[in-house]
Amino acid sequence: MSNLVSIATGIMIATFEGSGSAQWNTPTGNRPAAEANLAVWIFTPVKMAPQTVLRSSVGTTASHRIKGGTIGCDTDTYDDTPKLSVGATYAVFAVPEWDKSAASADPWILWAWLVEPDGTLQTPLDGSVTIDQLSQAVTQLPVATSGSSK
Repeated sequence: MSNLVSIATGIMIATFEGSGSAQWNTPTGNRPAAEANLAVWIFTPVKMAPQTVLRSSVGTTASHRIKGGTIGCDTDTYDDTPKLSVGATYAVFAVPEWDKSAASADPWILWAWLVEPDGTLQTPLDGSVTIDQLSQAVTQLPVATSGSSK
């Protein structure tokens, strides 16, 4: 849990409301030419209804993105993309868009843990934790910064 907490600049408890049409990450949002030598992928816009904001420097708005999606005959899939169900509530970990030329500036959802009816979260490494435990971790662990100063 500490790795995600130290990376995510936006952490919230939110309900998944649905997703939009998949898009290319190109500046125009269009499919790149076959000969283009670009790092391109497909993303899907998603809508989250924030309930509790635990960290708010970015990523606590309703509009977010997840990696992957399908546009026509093109499909991008990623093993680590959160699988979201409409109406379910999640602990959402988000980061800002890093590519300033991207078609969308909505934050990326790095990970989303399902909130069980009893209020617990099943984490991949720490097992079952409560929202209170997550909140304490957010308070105790600041966002890590890249680079170093001399």
